[in-house]
Amino acid sequence: MEQQEMETNETKKECKCALHPFWKYLFLGLAVFLGSFCAAYAVIDWHMKSFYDPFQPSDFIFRNEQYMQEEFRDIDRLLKADEKFIQNGTGIIHAIQKDNMYDIIINLKPFDNNPDNVVINTDKNTLDISAKSVNKSEHEEHISNFQQSYAFGDNVNLSKMKKTVKDNNLIITVPIETKSNED
Repeated sequence: MEQQEMETNETKKECKCALHPFWKYLFLGLAVFLGSFCAAYAVIDWHMKSFYDPFQPSDFIFRNEQYMQEEFRDIDRLLKADEKFIQNGTGIIHAIQKDNMYDIIINLKPFDNNPDNVVINTDKNTLDISAKSVNKSEHEEHISNFQQSYAFGDNVNLSKMKKTVKDNNLIITVPIETKSNED
């Protein structure tokens, strides 16, 4: 018996890693890491297989598809609103050329039916029209701006232009001067 005890004592003395706490904690940490890695891998693998299974579609795909369809509908609504704004904006001003004059008709409805909200500037043969309107309510403020320029030929004298208000329109009449050929 004594021999067996001596042999076990000798084997214990030869293998010091079992008694050293550093190695014990290192191997324990490695075992925990490997176990958690295997568990995470198994869970992720199960979910990925169920996500890509064509016979059992995931709810996630349908929710994303519905979300994308709602986003596309919102974009369509915004584009239609922009289109209406552009169509309404083109109805603000019209230029009509007649035989001896240009008539520029400005719709005053977007500018509070007030011709004072429309500013007209001339520079040589260029007519600049700008208009601004501010509508304030309790919680919001709408600002409408409009600007357009017209360049005329040498046969137009902008100093002779006339402004008249008729109904909801400001009409600017610019006469065309005919030059007679005198030789």
